Amino acid sequence: MKKRVMCLFLTLMFAVTLVPMTASAAGNPYPTTQNVDGDAYYEVPCTWFAWQSVYDNQGVAMPGWGNAGNWLNGARNSGYATGSTPAVGAVAVWQGNGYGHVAYVVSVQSTTTFTVNEGGRTDLDQTNSHGVAYSYKITNAVGGKRPYDNGLTLVGFIYPKGISSLQCTWETPSATKITQTNAFLYGKLNYNQNANCTQCGVRLINASTGASVASKDEYVNYNSNYVDMWYDITDELGVTLTPGTTYKYNFYAIINGKEYWSPVGTFTTEGHTHRYTSTVTKPTCTAQGYTTHTCSCGDWYRDNFTNALGHSVIRSILCKPAAPSVSINRSNGKPKLSWKAVSGATKYWIYRSTDGKEFKYFDSTTKTSYTNSGAASGTKYYYRVKAVAVVNGKNVTSANSSTKSLFTSLAKPSV
Repeated sequence: MKKRVMCLFLTLMFAVTLVPMTASAAGNPYPTTQNVDGDAYYEVPCTWFAWQSVYDNQGVAMPGWGNAGNWLNGARNSGYATGSTPAVGAVAVWQGNGYGHVAYVVSVQSTTTFTVNEGGRTDLDQTNSHGVAYSYKITNAVGGKRPYDNGLTLVGFIYPKGISSLQCTWETPSATKITQTNAFLYGKLNYNQNANCTQCGVRLINASTGASVASKDEYVNYNSNYVDMWYDITDELGVTLTPGTTYKYNFYAIINGKEYWSPVGTFTTEGHTHRYTSTVTKPTCTAQGYTTHTCSCGDWYRDNFTNALGHSVIRSILCKPAAPSVSINRSNGKPKLSWKAVSGATKYWIYRSTDGKEFKYFDSTTKTSYTNSGAASGTKYYYRVKAVAVVNGKNVTSANSSTKSLFTSLAKPSV
């Protein structure tokens, strides 16, 4: 079983100076060893290690602020710059478990990912480092927990030599809620100190042609350490996108008078959805029959091929009844089909579909109307009707009627 990683620090309070002090020589106010887990192996305390790292790398002799969890408030009270953004040379401060933790930042990958050297690691006290970890990557934003010790919360950073010049970092732009004709664009710029944003916006171009599609400029007055931007392309940029098209976009912001542009993002709208109209071509004695499906975009295909009839079946064809001419309306909110009697027909078969493509046999009637009384309210149904004649004891059906559809509704109340 691995030992729980923890840091323990002296709770003695030390006198603090009112301003940061740079010294050519200074004594570290913290002890060089500790043994908080009582396993006979000592650790280098995180407070001693962080203090010494600042002094060795920057020549700043910070005051002693007691336990690590007290360092952020102690630094503020002593006049040191503090903030919520990692920076090389900063001291990261965590609070929790009664003692807290501090670490020296050696590199920064993003606003939420940075690398530290740190002491106080009881999981390493049996190694030659005596509890010191080098180049340990932290994925932790202010308010988040340490990766391996969720009892400690990152509360901020101390900048021993003050806040450096403005550093701005874009998060990767993203496109969401992508449809055939619209999308939502998001971009966020983070900076390492509070600054003033006076203008921001977005540019959208066609990736294939390079032509400008839309742009948006906003004149603002934001004082913060970040600016984020959301744009509904159709509602806010005023354009309707083309289905199946790739677009490029990027954001910009003017911070403290300087312009910053984001990386370029790309997205592709959904392709065109085909909606086909079906036309049936009946077979003849010499030519096969088929159904042609045609979309408004020009796309088409054929299926449901049937063999040519041949001259020997002409007689049976003459016995087939004609397809009924069907109309549809509502009866108490339910679909009601009506048609005129077809010569030679003794009954009528009803076919129903919920997508207008796949029809299944649904019911039969000898009347010239039919009400689908069991249809669910608020649903669109599609219907076809065949006239049926009985010839030599066999059912001979007509071709399908034209398709009729209707949204069902609630019945009108009787008051």
